[in-house]
Amino acid sequence: MKLLVGLDLLKRKNKIENLKRTICDCKQCSVYCKIMPGYLVPDDIVNIANNFFFPIYETIESFFEEVFRASPGATIMVNSIIFKIPTIVPSRKKDSDDCYFLEDNGKCSIHEYSPWGCRMADSHMTREEGDIISKIGLAQILNSEGYIKIWNYLNSKNLISKSPEELRKKIQ
Repeated sequence: MKLLVGLDLLKRKNKIENLKRTICDCKQCSVYCKIMPGYLVPDDIVNIANNFFFPIYETIESFFEEVFRASPGATIMVNSIIFKIPTIVPSRKKDSDDCYFLEDNGKCSIHEYSPWGCRMADSHMTREEGDIISKIGLAQILNSEGYIKIWNYLNSKNLISKSPEELRKKIQ
């Protein structure tokens, strides 16, 4: 299975630096759980699979199809060239735009293993701080063959999230 190879590559090749996670769960930060959940880095996929969902699904593909979506990703500029880095994000609940992992009480069901974009950033950071955190996460993605394989699989199944630019308009 190509996706199992992708998951194995994630396990072996990517280790996230020990940066401080955000601890804020105020209403201003929690609105992202309902509109634009944070993107995942390679280790997030492995941690979520191993600790929460994989054992209850028959195949890794069914797990990915249920809980993740391919996002058009982050727009960045390097040397005056603008391009996108595709990202993987949590899927949405069937009856709302809420993050798949958001419980009815407003808490994250996978808080300990929450996605990079959720645990490392909050709405109180300066733009510069957020950009630094985002670049560190995006570098993890660019260096992960397995992540791109999973993104391509989700995209091929048309399991695609709205773009961050489109979702960001709902926040403002």
